Amino acid sequence: MAYLRENVQEYSYITLMCARGMESFYEKFGFFRRPTGEYGCGMMVEL
Repeated sequence: MAYLRENVQEYSYITLMCARGMESFYEKFGFFRRPTGEYGCGMMVEL
């Protein structure tokens, strides 16, 4: 996360896909759930 905050342009969004049930792990780092049943799990954080 430190690398992203230092090297990604301000007001960027970082998205990721994760296995179901692992969302709480990424929430510890500021990611939030992007609920889309059609595309499965997704997480996003705004930098």
